[in-house]
Amino acid sequence: MKQILRNSLLALILVAALNSCKKNTEFDSANFPTYLQMSLPSSNFPTIAYNLTTAATGAFKIPVAISRMSTVDRTFTIQYTSSTGAVRGTHYTAPTSITIKANQVFADTISIQGIYAQYSNFVRKDSLKISFVPTAGVGLLSGAGEITLIISRPNCPVVITSFARTYPTNEYTTSGGFSYGPYTTTVSNIVMVPGSMTKASCRIANVYDWGWSPLNAEFDWTISSNFKVNIPYQPTNSAGGSNPSFVEGSTVRQSKFSACDGTITLYINTFNATGGAADVNYEIRMN
Repeated sequence: MKQILRNSLLALILVAALNSCKKNTEFDSANFPTYLQMSLPSSNFPTIAYNLTTAATGAFKIPVAISRMSTVDRTFTIQYTSSTGAVRGTHYTAPTSITIKANQVFADTISIQGIYAQYSNFVRKDSLKISFVPTAGVGLLSGAGEITLIISRPNCPVVITSFARTYPTNEYTTSGGFSYGPYTTTVSNIVMVPGSMTKASCRIANVYDWGWSPLNAEFDWTISSNFKVNIPYQPTNSAGGSNPSFVEGSTVRQSKFSACDGTITLYINTFNATGGAADVNYEIRMN
């Protein structure tokens, strides 16, 4: 990245030198222009995607250079504008200025860190323009004076067959407190729904860890921001007693799966033999 920045800066100096030459004279350094620039290796420059794939995704770094050295440190103010309402300190962290040290043409990078929690539901998507506040005597190189980041957490491509495996599993109450586990569940018999490219039926064995028959369920990734697991109302074929006789997916909390980390989270309602509710919005985490 720094090599690209050096090459673009060299080209800038060459253009400035050619424009400053006089007939039969050497290069006139007194008239050498001062330009500030950002530089990134991207075919989409100056609009670039910043994908917060996981909570560990690092900061997006923007190299900065100036075309002319100075004998003193120079500090430039950075401004951020967002047409989608992204707020510094809430949706991202970033510096308000950057300094180029004396006798240098390269600054430290502008480091912008997206706040993962704001984008973890795959829904939010922000446009953030980064630019410099104009400074007297310093120009902004055309096409490199500002950059727009598109910040989001895009869902990962679905390889639905990868979900056919055994999962360490734990159970949690409606309020989120730990209830039971660990034990194992197994997903099998994944088959694409006829006529659909984004739905697949499956069987999930040992849900609830109490001798139930494998549950019939369906993966649905039709909506890219909402990967669902649908569980129709069905008998558990349990041994009776206090063991629930019927189960369905919660009608309040949608069961889901993640193509990024391969986890499945089920929210279920259970019923006794007469149809009375036993557990409501009970959470089962398969990861």
